[in-house]
Amino acid sequence: MTDVQETPTQAAAPVRVRKTYLLRDLDVAPENMRFGTPPDEEIPQLAATIKAAGLLQPLTVRPGRRREKAAMAPDGRRRLLALGLLLAEGAVGEDYPVDVFEEIDPGRQAAAVLLTNTAVPVHVADVIAAIGKMLKAELTPAAIAAALGYGEIEVRRLAALSGLHPKALQALKLGRIALRQARLLARLPDTRLQAEIAETAIKGYGFAEHRVTEALGEGRVTAQDHRFALVGPERYAAAGGRIETDLFGERPDLLLDPEVLETLWIERATTLAGRLAREGLVVQVSSQRFPEEPADLEPFGYAHGLGLGLDADQLAGWRAAREAMTTAGRAAVEEPPGGGGRARRQDGRAR
Repeated sequence: MTDVQETPTQAAAPVRVRKTYLLRDLDVAPENMRFGTPPDEEIPQLAATIKAAGLLQPLTVRPGRRREKAAMAPDGRRRLLALGLLLAEGAVGEDYPVDVFEEIDPGRQAAAVLLTNTAVPVHVADVIAAIGKMLKAELTPAAIAAALGYGEIEVRRLAALSGLHPKALQALKLGRIALRQARLLARLPDTRLQAEIAETAIKGYGFAEHRVTEALGEGRVTAQDHRFALVGPERYAAAGGRIETDLFGERPDLLLDPEVLETLWIERATTLAGRLAREGLVVQVSSQRFPEEPADLEPFGYAHGLGLGLDADQLAGWRAAREAMTTAGRAAVEEPPGGGGRARRQDGRAR
């Protein structure tokens, strides 16, 4: 005879009940581990964030007993104290609606007291929207960071996303785009284009990243510009050139004064080319990638070292460097596997 072991049926997890209570019907539960503790000095700051953006995290309450109020909060004491401060200041009334999760199961009520693990995570899209509201209410990033428990730099990065089109935030919350893609969209000044790309993602057609990168590349000069390597950040800054650093650290710095960069590059290139001119050579300087050039001039990068006044060791080093550059150039223009065309040289010229 074979023994048959019954598999116990796992009980379904209690369903959380989302409700709205009026402020006058709420109080801190006596089992709250900080029940009776005086308000800390950061409660006014928390009150200011709630006034600006509402409650990001609903309270966790249980039904009141005997002479208790209708709903008692085992988790959410500081938020209730902040709401009480707003009530005392006249910023809200006793009928102010407060979002809560009501726990009926005693075990989950105990968890709310000991672990506060019955709260639902706040989606980053909601945090971004809330930070935008707080900024409009003139709260500083430092104050927002302290209220939310975030680092200030993280608040600043999320604040940069608060100007996104609502469609983009909707796509982020639905999981149609990732946070990295939302950061890409935030760099687009055209909110209509943001909305169009986000709507495409929401409909399930994917994120058209190429459209964003193409739009971002138009007319922008970055620190990857071939001229910036010769000029350098110190000379550029000393001449009044401004640099805009990407807040997210994902894209190269923007050079906001390309005319300063051009002037400095011409000056530097002319100085470097002066030695050749003193040797009796005709030198022309241009920062254009592919300028029109006389047939009898050759690019500066391929000039012969014999006319540069180098000694034997320097000349050997120059030739080795030229050979390494030639080898690297050949590798750069080779056809990649699977096609894709030939790459073009991107260096500026001084001839």
